[in-house]
Amino acid sequence: IKSLEEPEIALMDPIRKAAIAIVMAPILAAAFMVLLAAALAVPDKAVARNVAEDWELFGHARLPSFTGRKIDVGTECIGVSFGLGDAPHVSPMEAAARAPVIFDCPSLLGHVLRGENSNAGDYARYWHGYAAISRPLLALMPYHDVRMLTFNAMAALFAFLAAGLWRAGGWRLALGALAPFYFVNYSGFFELWTKAAGWIVMLVAANIIVRTTWTRARSPYLLFFFMGAMTAYVDLLATPLLVFGFPAALYFLLRRREAGERPLDEIAHLALIGAFWTLGYGGLWLAKIAIAAAVAGPEVWASTVEMASFRLNGAFESVKLFPGAATLENFEAFKGLWGGLAILAFFIAPLARKGARARLVATLR
Repeated sequence: IKSLEEPEIALMDPIRKAAIAIVMAPILAAAFMVLLAAALAVPDKAVARNVAEDWELFGHARLPSFTGRKIDVGTECIGVSFGLGDAPHVSPMEAAARAPVIFDCPSLLGHVLRGENSNAGDYARYWHGYAAISRPLLALMPYHDVRMLTFNAMAALFAFLAAGLWRAGGWRLALGALAPFYFVNYSGFFELWTKAAGWIVMLVAANIIVRTTWTRARSPYLLFFFMGAMTAYVDLLATPLLVFGFPAALYFLLRRREAGERPLDEIAHLALIGAFWTLGYGGLWLAKIAIAAAVAGPEVWASTVEMASFRLNGAFESVKLFPGAATLENFEAFKGLWGGLAILAFFIAPLARKGARARLVATLR
């Protein structure tokens, strides 16, 4: 009887949780709007004063970091300017929908230091949920202290995750799971809150994954739904697939594989988890665009499509001949030192030993 009941249980669990996710989506959208409206109610003068105190940190759109690599200060200028500027005064709820920002660092500094016209405009296609935390903090402390809090939060979450991975599978698992982050420009995510917010979602989810025992009857569908929704809320289309992929990889490494489960079952399980994340990410992002379009007009949809095309194709002459040129440029930029080191460390070295190759073959079977 038990064997006959298990397929029904396995089928009903994602259906039931999908229904919960669909009900939760509009509730989350409303909560997201309220949180942003509350952040916009924070006095602008206090935020502007604490940004102006650290004007040197916004002196250029690309500044060196503690690793020597350059970080994206231009996006951080957009982030800290959320709600500032001389845009037409509207209610906090309407401002949350329109998302008024200052689009470049010189305009931000001119406004907070000298009271110049900010040329603020709407950036309505994103939620800008990072501002629900950063704007109240900037009203209380200088910007450099917000940076320090960001660094401490990231370091603590990575350390907590390393401890959890070590406990779950030993130091080799911890090293193998976390070493890839060394090969990306991680410094920006440790220093800049607008970058760190998405990774904090990823790290919180990863810590939950490694500290929970997962079975067929206990799958993290709703966790991935909420993770997708929070990614849409705080991320500016920086690393959404990494925010999904890293916790998903840890989940499949650590979950208890039950007897008789075939590789195709694993693939189907991954597809379900991806569908829940997509429901959260895509659903909440589309909800924000719909809310903004209802307030600011249908051009918000056109602006979103245009930006998605730019992220894929870039602004090169070759775009006319080759769609996807920007994506190709990213791959070509990676073929230097760091690309070679990553291939050596993660694709060649692990298969150098005969035992490792045998385990790979057994896993594929």
